[in-house]
Amino acid sequence: MYKLSVPCVSCYASGINEEGRKEIVDGAEVQTWLTGKVSDVVAESLLSEDVADIPIFNRIGELNKRDMMAVYQCLERYK
Repeated sequence: MYKLSVPCVSCYASGINEEGRKEIVDGAEVQTWLTGKVSDVVAESLLSEDVADIPIFNRIGELNKRDMMAVYQCLERYK
């Protein structure tokens, strides 16, 4: 799924209808991919606390330095 715009977190205005938001993609509902956190789609054993609460829909450029370093360290650990 390519990110074109951030969905509205209150009304879920994403351009995807209700039925589409319930579709399963890589083991999670589309709605989870749009509004969930990393911990919603990645096994707990692969996460650190610093990475778990990052919204899935964030672009790397939207992360602060602490979050970017947490993602980098998590990826390096499981390379």
